[in-house]
Amino acid sequence: KDIDVLAEDQARINRFSRLNHKRMDLEDKIENLKESIQKYNDALEEMMICMDSSGFMLKLGDTLFPADEDYANEVVEALKKKDEDQITAYDSL
Repeated sequence: KDIDVLAEDQARINRFSRLNHKRMDLEDKIENLKESIQKYNDALEEMMICMDSSGFMLKLGDTLFPADEDYANEVVEALKKKDEDQITAYDSL
């Protein structure tokens, strides 16, 4: 049995569907960012534990390069802050 749906009601249903899909996408993005932040926290903790005088090897993309502890911390903290700022931006939507 067919049910008649008013054009106005269909428009509301479509709008709800679009907004709900957008919300689900944002929740997934926020979850992925939180996982990245946890990995950055783990990396910072590991760097604190590692007292290697020769420094660290940072991997950006496919490239490894040597870095001292201060620089490595700066890089990881900057990446972490970028993700935290992105979460804040998503939360404000």
